Amino acid sequence: MVFGPGDCNSGRGRRSSSRLAGKNTEQTPVNSVNSDETETITDTMNFTKTELENLLADKLAPLETKIASLEQTIKSKDEKIALFEARIAKLEEQNAKLTATNARIEAQLLQSTANNIALTSEVGTLRILIDDQEQRGRKMSLRMEGLEWKKGEKNPDLRTSVLDKLNEFGANLEDSDICRTHRTGKPKKDRDSDVTVAQTIIRFRSWGARMRAYQAKFFSKTNEKREQINCDLTRRRLHLLNRARDLLGAKHPVAHVYADAECRLLLKIRTTDPKIEFNTEFELQNAIARIPPPPVVSGLSEAAFGQALPFGAALSAITEVSETDID
Repeated sequence: MVFGPGDCNSGRGRRSSSRLAGKNTEQTPVNSVNSDETETITDTMNFTKTELENLLADKLAPLETKIASLEQTIKSKDEKIALFEARIAKLEEQNAKLTATNARIEAQLLQSTANNIALTSEVGTLRILIDDQEQRGRKMSLRMEGLEWKKGEKNPDLRTSVLDKLNEFGANLEDSDICRTHRTGKPKKDRDSDVTVAQTIIRFRSWGARMRAYQAKFFSKTNEKREQINCDLTRRRLHLLNRARDLLGAKHPVAHVYADAECRLLLKIRTTDPKIEFNTEFELQNAIARIPPPPVVSGLSEAAFGQALPFGAALSAITEVSETDID
């Protein structure tokens, strides 16, 4: 019997496999698993699973409680936020209404301010008109300052003292020329003597008598008499006159600020300059703005050059009453 190469190899392979199988059978015996063992394993797995589930449940329970609490808190916060949003919306609506109301009030305030300015201006104009009427009511009166006051004096005695003093100054008046006299203001000591003096208002019956008494003022001024005669100005005009003198005193020392025979308020720098009339603070400021600064003549300022000017102007005014008044 003849064997081929494959047959020999096949025989050796079968014998080798048999030997290997015998060795494996001896080293790793095969154990069979019965149904009881399978059930035990299953129970163990189920028990372990239950234990794990219980453990997981125990661990998750606090978390679920916290999550529920957080959800409740979030819900409460959401409700509060919704409430706040509703309040904010209401406040925004109220704010819009208030803004609109404020805009209307501001518009009304602007209109009221404009009306107030217009009314204030109108009131100021009316006050000036009333003051002008009052001044016209005083056109027949003059004010004498520095006349001696005696305790217990009667009006006839005052009338006689006024008439004598006016005639002393060259007025050439009769008793019938004077309508009435009366004191005004409190008596006070004269600053240059111990005589007690008080202002006196003199009302005349005619314009001619009043003008003769007005001309006497320049004699009194020139001769530096204690008794001085001035226009009977209203409080407003007298205040404006004094203010003009204060404003011009520093800027133009020789400026003339005066009230003429008709109680008009006037100012000028020199006797030959044109007169500028003013009756309000606004007109006074405009008049001052129109006056140029004093020039320098021959090395001397106008203030030094015009120191003797008031007396010269006063002398020339005796013949021209309405030209100047150097109170």
